[in-house]
Amino acid sequence: MRIFQPFEDKPGFWTWSAEARLLLTALDDAVVRLPEPQLVNLSGGIPFDHTYTLDPGMLSDAILRSRLDEFAAALRQFHTDSGRTMFSGLLDKGVSSQALHYLLAFTRHCIAVGEHDSFAALYAPLGKTGPDVGEFRLHADLYDSRSLLNIFDHVATDGTGESTFLPVSDFFEILDQTSSMDESARDQIKALFSPTTRGDRFMDFKQLVHGEQNPWYEDLWNAMSATQETMPLVRGQGYLLDDRLWLHGRTAPSGGVPAWRSHRLTFRPRN
Repeated sequence: MRIFQPFEDKPGFWTWSAEARLLLTALDDAVVRLPEPQLVNLSGGIPFDHTYTLDPGMLSDAILRSRLDEFAAALRQFHTDSGRTMFSGLLDKGVSSQALHYLLAFTRHCIAVGEHDSFAALYAPLGKTGPDVGEFRLHADLYDSRSLLNIFDHVATDGTGESTFLPVSDFFEILDQTSSMDESARDQIKALFSPTTRGDRFMDFKQLVHGEQNPWYEDLWNAMSATQETMPLVRGQGYLLDDRLWLHGRTAPSGGVPAWRSHRLTFRPRN
């Protein structure tokens, strides 16, 4: 199954293929008879272990179940040379938030079952919400699964809340040029991106890079923010990136952030 194609209306962006749109339309019709995707805790409270999930076996349509397996396989194989793909038009009059929600819950289940590992894919709810919540500084999630799909849904429409990006290669150069950082801390940060390092490392990254107690905190953040790429993304836009090759974040949106600001799926790619 081909699930994405270049978006003619916005050069440099991709959008759903005709096949994927047919699948999403079929899901919109089918899920009215299904329960909501479950929010499950996978391992008793360790950080970042929550996910929405739903078994496609609940669908009576065998062809639709098969197409969901094909979608999950195609998503895992999709990549671009830069390690980042930008999307547009993923939510519009023909694709509802409900259909996308169910699609990602089914996809999460298909990948986890196929890998025999509950952590091979996570369709996680997002964190703190409200009017006082805004900026998400450049970071890497650094979960075991390195592919991150993020599709925006309820977002500010006034141009605030820009997405930010920085290639990890540029980030490493910034680390090397930050004289206030000691060699040990620099090596610890780079080691977090090693493919041989397992387990969630997000909190380690946050403490080492964005911890205000660090002597290098201000110098490092000034250099990162001066170098980062900023891009305003609206509803139906988003990205798929390799979390070991790209840092990502968001500037503060007006009015804070709602719970359903975006749909985020992390998963293990298949090379």
